[in-house]
Amino acid sequence: KDIFDRVQKQLRINFDRCVINKKNEYLLCNLIRCTCGATRTGEGPQHGKHLYYRCSGRVSQYPMPPSCHEKGINARIADAMVWDEVKKLMTSPQLLRRQVARYFDSKSQIVDHSSYIASIQHYLSKLIIEEERYTKAYGQQVITLAQLTSFVQNIRLKRTTLEQKLVSYAQEQEQLPFAKPTDEQIQSFCQKAKEKLESQGYQQKRRVVLSVINNIVASEKEVQVYGFLPVTEANYVKFISESRYCWVTQRWKEHAV
Repeated sequence: KDIFDRVQKQLRINFDRCVINKKNEYLLCNLIRCTCGATRTGEGPQHGKHLYYRCSGRVSQYPMPPSCHEKGINARIADAMVWDEVKKLMTSPQLLRRQVARYFDSKSQIVDHSSYIASIQHYLSKLIIEEERYTKAYGQQVITLAQLTSFVQNIRLKRTTLEQKLVSYAQEQEQLPFAKPTDEQIQSFCQKAKEKLESQGYQQKRRVVLSVINNIVASEKEVQVYGFLPVTEANYVKFISESRYCWVTQRWKEHAV
C-alpha cells in the first residue's frame, strides 16, 4: 500500500507539473500560486514580448466576476529572483557548514562497532571449523550420531545468535557519518557548484527548481518560496515509460496477450 500511495502521489505531481504546448519559457510554471490559492499561469501578450504570471481565478470563475484582484507578476523578474536565491542557498559555505555540523551532531550518539564486528566474524569462523571437526570425527566413528547432533545443535545455536548480532551491528555501522569535510573542501565544493549552476540552460534550471521547490505563493509585492534541498533519492518513485517510442509490432511483442 505504501508503494501504491507513493505512485499515486507521483502521478499527481507529474500531471500538475507537465509542460504541454508552452510557447514561452516559464521557470516557475505549475509551482507558483496566487495569494487566493489559485494557480498562476504564464501569459505572453504581444507574442511573448512581455511574460507574466497571472491568477487563473479570473478564468475559472468566468463569466462571474473574479473574486481575486491580484495583478500579474513579471515572469522574467520572478524567475531571475527565485533562481538567484536558489543558487545562493545551494552555494553558500556558511549554510553548508551549519548543515554539516547538524548532521554530525545527530550522529554523535552512534557507537563504532567495527572491533566487535571483526571479533564476531573471527569467532564465527572458529565455530565453522569446530563443526567440521565434529563431522569428521563422526565419519571416523570417534563419536556417535547422538553426540554429533548435540554438538552441532549447540554450535549452530551460537552461530545464529552471533549472526543476528552481526547484522544488527552492521546496520548501525552503516549510519556512521563519513569523514567531516574541512573548510577548504566546503569552499571548493561551493565554488564548483556555483560555476556549474551559472552555466545551466532553461531545461537544467527547470529540473533543479522542480527538485528543490515545493510551492511558491506570490503577490505583486512579495514572493514566498517553500522547498528543501534533497539529500538522497533513495526512496523516490519516478515516472518511467517503457516501450513508448517503439513500432506497433514491437509494442505487440511487449504487450502480447
